[in-house]
Amino acid sequence: IPKLEKLIQLLNSKKYGLVWEEHAELVEEEMKTKIPVFVEDESKKIHDNPDSEDFNFLLEGDNLHSLHLLEKTHAGKIDVIYIDPPYNTGKEFTYNDKVVDKTDGYSHSKWLSFMERRLNIAQQLLSDSGAIFISIDDNEEGNLRLLLDEIFGENNFISRFVIQSNPRGSNASKYIAQTDEYLFMYSKNYQKLVVDGYQKTEENISEY
Repeated sequence: IPKLEKLIQLLNSKKYGLVWEEHAELVEEEMKTKIPVFVEDESKKIHDNPDSEDFNFLLEGDNLHSLHLLEKTHAGKIDVIYIDPPYNTGKEFTYNDKVVDKTDGYSHSKWLSFMERRLNIAQQLLSDSGAIFISIDDNEEGNLRLLLDEIFGENNFISRFVIQSNPRGSNASKYIAQTDEYLFMYSKNYQKLVVDGYQKTEENISEY
């Protein structure tokens, strides 16, 4: 009933944007009573430069667990985020331990629920001068653009790059072989974003 009331409220008040059936994730329900913690694996440490205080770390585990923990330790401190989410092609997207195929009537809303939780935290993690990059294909490209506009703000849309991922074209496409995927770029605050260009030279001109 609360979800239905929220949908009715959105339908009556929201004039533009996404409205979808929200879905609960089992991992998030578990976190209400089971709090994840970081455990350091000393055996995998690499001491490349012991004189430096700088370090990198790799998190292994459920991404929602990791994001919630990072929100407590790194909010507003991360300059660049890159996400390669499931493309929701009907083959690889798993929601609550079940593969969401094309026969699932809630395929798109489950994907949006999955992405919204993670992107909301990612937005909090970014520094004021930070940027996020997200790969996607045609299956959810339109929905992702609207979701990103809602979370990051339409003003913070920087670009949608077209990436040639398969010059011969994908056989999975209907009728027309698809050669490209996309990469969205959004800033936390476009007025504070600084982008250093990659200069074209005689040596690298063949890359363009």
